[in-house]
Amino acid sequence: MADNYRSYFMQKTGEGDDKNTSLNDFKAWDGQLAPDVTILDHSSKGNTWMVHFNEQNDFSKLIGYPGWDGSMSVTFDNTGLISETIYFPDSANPNYKRWLQPAVDWLSANFPGELRQVYQNNRLVKNETAAIKWKELLTRWNTAKNARQ
Repeated sequence: MADNYRSYFMQKTGEGDDKNTSLNDFKAWDGQLAPDVTILDHSSKGNTWMVHFNEQNDFSKLIGYPGWDGSMSVTFDNTGLISETIYFPDSANPNYKRWLQPAVDWLSANFPGELRQVYQNNRLVKNETAAIKWKELLTRWNTAKNARQ
């Protein structure tokens, strides 16, 4: 990444996130969940690539969610470093909560205190500690679910 790297969500407005903010955000959630990205298609024009992908991670895999489709515009500077990205989520992605709800129901009954640490007001808590805890809790849920089958 270039030192002057900027990251945007859906459109290039405002200042975007700088390199350090982007890397810290990644480390705090996505990086803890072992992202697994499959490139579905790509094209380029000049120094900009458009990449279409499906993203999964430990969280999505543990709840059986098919992953998030999205696109990203990636622009390189004249030294070959990434200077800008713009992420475009696919509006047709199904809501992951349908896949999460059975786990939340089981965790509410069996580990309510731990669930409250990572799921508040029907929203994921997104930080490094919560990401690690989600993997632990969803692994417990899967173990219990598989034992019942």
